[in-house]
Amino acid sequence: MNATKIFHASVRSIANQTKQFLSRFVQNGFDALSGLFKPGQLEDLIQEYSPKYRNRLYSPLTTIGMFLDQVFSADHSCQDAVVQELSNRVAQDLSESSLNTGPYCKARKRLSLTLLSALCQTVADNLLQAQSNLWRWRGRDIKIQKS
Repeated sequence: MNATKIFHASVRSIANQTKQFLSRFVQNGFDALSGLFKPGQLEDLIQEYSPKYRNRLYSPLTTIGMFLDQVFSADHSCQDAVVQELSNRVAQDLSESSLNTGPYCKARKRLSLTLLSALCQTVADNLLQAQSNLWRWRGRDIKIQKS
């Protein structure tokens, strides 16, 4: 395959992963989270901060989605996150994955801190732009301080 075809296949793959990433919030009852990103923002951030990754089971978006599921769940265990991902894969008629938590934990370690920071900053900026005047203090924006 030439470089152009590989690039376009990669872009389509990221677009599909983005749809799955946002739909996971709706499925898990966190509908409000699915609107935190404007169209194309997630794809752009992945391309910018994680441009070179192998197309594997635990892509950056899949790993971030699993991590958010882990944080929001009552269990908080890696095992539960992997079980939930396996359940999602089976529901989508994708191949089954192992219940071994090792690959997921390694994928979390591979996540770029700059990507996670950029995601947080993008969410903060989007929330600030969508903020109603009723939520402003004396007409002023609420600021989120970077550390």
